Amino acid sequence: MSDFLEPERNNPWNFVADELRYEGKLYHYTDKKGCDGIFEPHNTCGKKVELPKNCVALRLTKISSMTKNDDNERRHICDTVKEATNKLLENKLISQEFADRVNSFDVTDERNYTIKLAKKDSELGNEILKLGFGKVDYYVACFSTNKDNEGIMKSFHAPIRLSFNTAFSNPYQGNVCNNGYNFVLSSYYPRIEPYSVLKECDLMLMLGNVIYDKGTKSSIIQRELCSIYNNYQDLNTEESIKDMVYKIEDMFSVYDAFFKSEKHSYEEEVRLVICIPQDKRYTYFKKNIIFDGESDKYMYLPVNKDFIIGCDDDGN
Repeated sequence: MSDFLEPERNNPWNFVADELRYEGKLYHYTDKKGCDGIFEPHNTCGKKVELPKNCVALRLTKISSMTKNDDNERRHICDTVKEATNKLLENKLISQEFADRVNSFDVTDERNYTIKLAKKDSELGNEILKLGFGKVDYYVACFSTNKDNEGIMKSFHAPIRLSFNTAFSNPYQGNVCNNGYNFVLSSYYPRIEPYSVLKECDLMLMLGNVIYDKGTKSSIIQRELCSIYNNYQDLNTEESIKDMVYKIEDMFSVYDAFFKSEKHSYEEEVRLVICIPQDKRYTYFKKNIIFDGESDKYMYLPVNKDFIIGCDDDGN
């Protein structure tokens, strides 16, 4: 059906590394102010955030603003890439030229993206997809897999726990109850938030485990680098080199949001990450996707209340 999300687009399970896959209940820890902001959200100017019917607001933060908890946010991957590259070179699995290219790589935060424009084709009446390449921002919502995470409660002064059902973490497999009926999300979720609005805007999302273990991070990047190298080692055309560089950039952009230091492992974190082009002009962002704060620091995403199965100590 045309309103289904395509398997290769907007798929929160569309990861190369199995280590990042997660399916199960999720727990979002917050305080009284944060909880009020979910159920009765107001922006930084105090104006009420209007939401679709039967929805709460999940506030995502631009990842470049998330350095309060971890001042090395997004930089953990750089050390991992260098370590993995040198190990592959030492074992003669990649060439010196490729290793030099990776180790000297300058992350640009640019990538290919598609997004729907607010206008339609004048002749056919179809929605217009903008295919672009440029700077993107990543907006992040944080969850834990531990329903009794005292470390988060103490470190973040977040005594309130919201429980999200399994369907939220894997809409392809789960069920959600809506108006007393159970729906299989694989057919129903294009019409339920947040997946409906993400589909409408054609936004890319990723949902996965945060990786803390140094060896696991290195193993993931070694596999990625070997795949890139093996695909391009015999190709020396300008176009193939350009494509290889894009693949390296893509590796950084996928995994940098999911690599953290082992000292944060107590968080047992799962992240929902949404890729947003910095150039939002003329795009199909509905009024129920709201950006807020200086330099669009926050993004309010509507989430259907049926995904929430408990608040505070009521989630099981």
